[in-house]
Amino acid sequence: MNAPIMKIKFIVFILMLATAVSCKKKEDPQPTPPLRSPISYSDLTATTPYGTFFKDETGATTVDRTEGRNLLRMLEAIDVYCKSSIEDKTAIDSTKLSNMFRNQSSAFPDPYEDLNGLNYSIQKFTAKSTTYKAATDNDIEKMIGALARSSQFIDNAAGNGNAGLYDGQYLVDTAGVENNVVLVEALIGALQLDYIGNYLLFTGLNADNHQIVPGTNYTQLEHNWDIAYGLLTSNDIYALGATDATMNDGESYLGACVWENNKAGYKQLYAAFLKGRTAIVNNDMDELKKQALIIRYILEKPVGISAGLHILAMVQANHQTAGVRAHEFAQGYGLIYATRFCFLYTGTDAFSKKYMTKLLNSTITRVEDIAYQTVTPYEVQLDVQEEVLDKFGYYQQ
Repeated sequence: MNAPIMKIKFIVFILMLATAVSCKKKEDPQPTPPLRSPISYSDLTATTPYGTFFKDETGATTVDRTEGRNLLRMLEAIDVYCKSSIEDKTAIDSTKLSNMFRNQSSAFPDPYEDLNGLNYSIQKFTAKSTTYKAATDNDIEKMIGALARSSQFIDNAAGNGNAGLYDGQYLVDTAGVENNVVLVEALIGALQLDYIGNYLLFTGLNADNHQIVPGTNYTQLEHNWDIAYGLLTSNDIYALGATDATMNDGESYLGACVWENNKAGYKQLYAAFLKGRTAIVNNDMDELKKQALIIRYILEKPVGISAGLHILAMVQANHQTAGVRAHEFAQGYGLIYATRFCFLYTGTDAFSKKYMTKLLNSTITRVEDIAYQTVTPYEVQLDVQEEVLDKFGYYQQ
């Protein structure tokens, strides 16, 4: 073969090889340089404020808990409005309460007016991780309607099949159900437990941690974690100064539930949030998933235990007033609803409905009656609380 031709073919081959290598390099993913300087886990303490180490290269904080804190305030605003009916002796406006749930029509009153107009709502995030979000939203609306109807009898004394007030402070419907309490306890599960544990700290862990979200100085993964912490507590350090006998100021709803019925867990909760956020900075995904799982178990356990213990307290409260028994029932009943979001403890929609039906069905005419041993459903209530407590490990503590 002619030498010049062979030389040309060799040059073409080299060029083709170089092009192939070049293309391969472009297609191969390249390691992304860390966005943050690593943080030593040993630097974390029980009193390290949440945002101490989480800063960018300029020293500006990368923590933004606003969205989570606002959702927590929306829950508080709903709770306050529900209670205002009793305090002011006025009926609940179901449209107003529904609008607060959906954050529309500027429904939030002072001092929550700043929440109006935000582009998110409690309704947007309830049951977000589930296949039954639409059904959950419908359940919440039904609870709102039931509360509004019972509030029409705010001037009446409850009892004998009548809606009204027990002891001047417990507003119940014709079946003796304190619907404002049921609503708030249900939202502890549907909003806080599900959005924090089943979404932000589960599927939300797959969020990007290599690029800054435009217009901010945090990654989406950092932000997901911060929303979760903000939705749990408004405090910088969860349960700071709390003891087994005394809760610190500021903890409420799910955070208070953890302290009340997971004495071992509440002491570990802040450390897990802090270490998990540090693991995000360090791109330590194994540690991140470990801490997320710890948090989820800590949050789920007291929901089921609280449900069972409130039902037990209601059944055993023979010496208490009908209002106290009705109040204990409402807390337990609402938390039984919330157990459908306890996925690690295999809580499901069906599990929750099963026990809600056992607790209140067509054969039970008044909630307060089931606290008396002379009433047939008494044994049913004991069975419910025992089975729920067993499911959530209460007897193994």
